[in-house]
This record gives sequence, C-alpha cells and structure tokens, in this order.
Amino acid sequence: MKSHLLPSILSIVLVSIILSSCGAEPTAAPALLPTNTPPPPTITPTPNLCGPGNVVAQVQIVNKSSREFDDAYTLASNLTQNQILPVLQDMQRIRREAEDLNVPPCLKDLHAYQLAYMDTSINLMIIFIKDADPARDPVISQGVALVNQYHNQYTLEMARLTGWTLPAPPALPTTPIATTKP
Repeated sequence: MKSHLLPSILSIVLVSIILSSCGAEPTAAPALLPTNTPPPPTITPTPNLCGPGNVVAQVQIVNKSSREFDDAYTLASNLTQNQILPVLQDMQRIRREAEDLNVPPCLKDLHAYQLAYMDTSINLMIIFIKDADPARDPVISQGVALVNQYHNQYTLEMARLTGWTLPAPPALPTTPIATTKP
C-alpha cells in the first residue's frame, strides 16, 4: 500500500510547485540598506529649561560670560588710557557672545541686566579713553555708579533664580570715627 501512495504524493507536490510558479510575476529583490545607516532618532520631550532641576545650569551658562567679562573689566579698570584698547576689544567680543546666547524665558531679565552691565562698562571705557583727565569728569563717576547698579541688579536676579543667599553688606559704624590731633 505504501508503494501506491508515494507516486500520488510526489505528483501532488510536483503539480503544486508548477501551479504556484505559473502566473506569479517575478518580484524585485529587496533593496539592501547599507550597514552603516544610523538608527532613527529617538523622539524625546523638550526639557523645561526653567524647571527646578535645570534653571541653575542655565544660569551658569549665562554667568560664564559674565565672569569672563568681569575679569576683563577689572583688568581694564587698572590700566592707563593707552593700554585699554586690546582689553576693550576683548570686552566687546565677550559682550557679542553673551548677546548671542539663546536664553529660556525665565532668564530674560538676568540676560537683560547682563547686557546692560556690559554695554555700560564698554561705553565707560570708551569715554575714559577719550577723556584727557577722568578725575575731573563727572561722567566717569556717574558711569561707574551705573555699572555698579547694573552689576548689582544682575547679581540679585541670579541669586533669586538660583536660591543662593548673598552675604549681608558690612554694617556702617553708628558712632563717628575718632580722630587724633597731631
């Protein structure tokens, strides 16, 4: 009985193969992807840069240019008129880089105080370079006061954003300082 089934099974398989290949159109080979194709990007939500865990890091990014500018300003403040120009150019470079920073909305005031401080400092140095005798020019002393005001506003805003506590200013004496006669 086995011998009769074998030819029948073989003929059914052969007919199935022939019928399956008839009428089927040839398909194109699948395109091969290069093996060095990077994986598709992972979509992640945009972090809240003003969130509690991120705002301090954002303030530090802004403050980096302020620290560099402070160093240049301190140096320029201790130079003669004819020595300031290279430092002034460096201050202008730092200011342009600070202006180009894209800050989150919660740092807009901080950034505005920073730029006002830098602009006023640069303008003060330009006035100092032009003025023959800065000791007699009240514009210089007014400029220094304005520079200090913007710097203080910047510092207070930075402390507010980060939660840092600023040291208390020194107490003023309540009694007149005694003088001795020679």
